[in-house]
Amino acid sequence: MITFIIPVYNKGSILFKTLAILIHQLKKNQILDYEIIIVNDGSTDNSLKEAIRFKHFNGETQKIKIHYYQNNVGKGYALRYGFSKSVGDPVVFLDGDMNINASFVLKALRVYKQFQPDMVIGSKYLPSSRTHYPFVRYLYSIILKFTITALFHLRVSDTQVGLKVFRRNVLENTLPKLVIKQFASDLELLIVASLLHYDKIFELPVVIKHSSANKSSIGMLAVKNFCQDILALFYRRYIIHYYNQPLQMPDPASSVLIQPATPLL
Repeated sequence: MITFIIPVYNKGSILFKTLAILIHQLKKNQILDYEIIIVNDGSTDNSLKEAIRFKHFNGETQKIKIHYYQNNVGKGYALRYGFSKSVGDPVVFLDGDMNINASFVLKALRVYKQFQPDMVIGSKYLPSSRTHYPFVRYLYSIILKFTITALFHLRVSDTQVGLKVFRRNVLENTLPKLVIKQFASDLELLIVASLLHYDKIFELPVVIKHSSANKSSIGMLAVKNFCQDILALFYRRYIIHYYNQPLQMPDPASSVLIQPATPLL
């Protein structure tokens, strides 16, 4: 079974459309053994209603599972929480707005099936990739790329694209060590995976189209928080060697402080 985990925060009506495209691509490619886990990360708009409408539209199938909690915690937390409710292998992380065409998701799965790597990661920096971003967002992206490369020397060109396919045991061994709950959780995951020698990685070129209908959560505050997280990652990685220590605390995604709930639809 393939697991798709999709964190959602204020994606509104675009959510139904992107999920429907994903389902269409799965049916078109005769992929029937899957689960889609939607984690509504404290959205304040109609994202939860759109997720429920999507499940109704698809005949109440148990392949579509919706989880939600009241407070917005962050993408990293939502992914870890979704993984704790999943059973599939491989596990696919997708962004809620899916500004990467669903056909690339199928390409990533074909690469995974053929080569059985630790992970397949989309990258907007490969020669055949194409991005359609607002200039400011593209500038942020380039600055962060060079900063991350200089500080962490990872064997991937892009840590932030919202398309990643993992072998399940990679996530079982890396996620419990993660601390960050927001955007830099992708980077933290890849740092921990590198330390655990999960280095069989395939990068996949992607075409990214940022539509004005997509409600981006990338702003100056998010960039500031991301930079703070990068400094904290550097401190944990190189100064106190936090990720080399035996795990002493449970995965934050198992916390009962947020009181997550699952609608029975």
